[in-house]
Amino acid sequence: MVRRTRSFITLFRGILLGWIAGAAVALVYAPRRGEETRAVIREKGMELKDQAVEKVEETRTKAEELARVSAERMNELKYQGQTTLNEQKVTLQSALEGVKEGVKTYKEESEGDKVVLSPGETGL
Repeated sequence: MVRRTRSFITLFRGILLGWIAGAAVALVYAPRRGEETRAVIREKGMELKDQAVEKVEETRTKAEELARVSAERMNELKYQGQTTLNEQKVTLQSALEGVKEGVKTYKEESEGDKVVLSPGETGL
């Protein structure tokens, strides 16, 4: 247990010493003062914000255009489908009327061809 505690203390000392050394090196080699660095970071943040707002606007515009074009295309397809449906309906009605006329004509012709037999005739 004592060994574990010593290992932890040694590790903690190493981390603390590394942190202090890193901070010292950063202060010595820093290209600007803290105030200047914060100003640069602030400017970059504003630039990124402006770029993000611009991209959002571009995306919104493209989405609206895509929605408009899609709605127009949907209306075109709806019109084409309705037109095709109406044409097929007319064709089907015409065919049905032709069949009715054919049946009527067949009935009329078959009634005209009927031979009436008397009760004792066989038709042979």
